[in-house]
Amino acid sequence: MTTHSPYILSYMNLALQASSLWERIDNKDLEYTLTSIIPKNISVKVSNLNVYECNETDGSIKKLEPYEGILPDDNYLNKGLREGNDLFDALLDIEDQL
Repeated sequence: MTTHSPYILSYMNLALQASSLWERIDNKDLEYTLTSIIPKNISVKVSNLNVYECNETDGSIKKLEPYEGILPDDNYLNKGLREGNDLFDALLDIEDQL
């Protein structure tokens, strides 16, 4: 899969974290709760995933290594998402003053 969407990466992290939880869970109530969030059949094991980031400036490609079983926060798409969120927060601050 190829994406330019930080939202796809966010949902991939959910699937990765769910997989980690499914491997450790042994409580029926927690299984039910986990299923209501991320069913077992759509969880993704980190060992089945490789994520690469392309640098727009020089065209280089680097593999993003998972950190504690999920994708690292320090990547191009997350930086863009953070910047957009910061700008939106600034707009909301202005709106609060109206």
